Parts: sequence; structure tokens; C-alpha cells
Amino acid sequence: MKSYDVGDLVRVETAFMEISVGATAVAATDTFTSAGHGLIANDPVRLRGTLLPAGVVEGQTYYVVSPTANTFKLSETSGGAAVDLSGGGRALVSKLVDPAIVKAIHKTPAGAVVTKTYGTDSEVVKVSTGRYYMDISVTADGTWVYRWESTGTGQAAEERSFFVRKKAAA
Repeated sequence: MKSYDVGDLVRVETAFMEISVGATAVAATDTFTSAGHGLIANDPVRLRGTLLPAGVVEGQTYYVVSPTANTFKLSETSGGAAVDLSGGGRALVSKLVDPAIVKAIHKTPAGAVVTKTYGTDSEVVKVSTGRYYMDISVTADGTWVYRWESTGTGQAAEERSFFVRKKAAA
């Protein structure tokens, strides 16, 4: 669990995903293969797995380029050049999507609950398709809990916590 000091501004982030497909990467062609993957050009995706191909980073956003029915390549930018895969591997590829409603909820150590909604409250900020953040000004020591909720496409809920300690005397 991450720790912060009272008075810090803590940024909490999330990413909402829908389609997840297993894919095998071939370094010689910089191509991922996944039968009937359903991805289209410029779809934003993230990769996970224990055998990721060399040349990609888990959790980083990539964009689909050169998709066919069963293969695709990835770029670091929308419409950009394909990433050079320097090794083969396997990955779970998940498409980022925008839910109908995105809520960020946090609970203070004293139990006060604050809910913010994207599009209504300026504190919830959209970074790009499916990616959001909120900054929380921490005012008390103890464990803070935050939760992301969504409805519609890519609906999900994610809950995490962080610890806040009193600032040490100077």
C-alpha cells in the first residue's frame, strides 16, 4: 500500500476495458495473432501477462494498426508506426472503452464518503479513451479508500486504498 503525508495531493487513476483476447506475438513480423479478435484500426489497448513480448510494456496504452481478421500490430501513437517487437511472447490484450457513467468515490479515515462523477464534477478528468483520474487532497492520517465505478460499455468497479501519515516535524 502506498503511503503519503497529510496535505499531499494524491492522484488516483483507472482504465476501463471491454474486449480481452489472448494473442501470440511474433518478433520477426512485429505481429500479434488472435483468431477473430474483433479489434479495428486505432483501438486503444493495454497488455497484461507473464510472457509479454520484448518491446512492449504491461499497462501502457497502445493503438491497433494493420488489423486483419486474425492479426494486428501495435503502435505507441494512434495511426503511428508499429512497435518493434524484439522477442516473441503471449499477452492478454484488452480494448479501452468509455463507459456511459464514470464515478470516483473516496472514503476518508473518519468515514466521510465523497462521490464525484465525470461530466458533472470537474475533479474527475478524462485523459483519453477509457482512462480517467482524480486528485484527492488528503487532510487526515489513516487509511483512505477509493473506488471507481462505471455503467454501460466497459462497466466495472475497482477499489483500492492508500495510507496517509502525519508529516514529520521539520
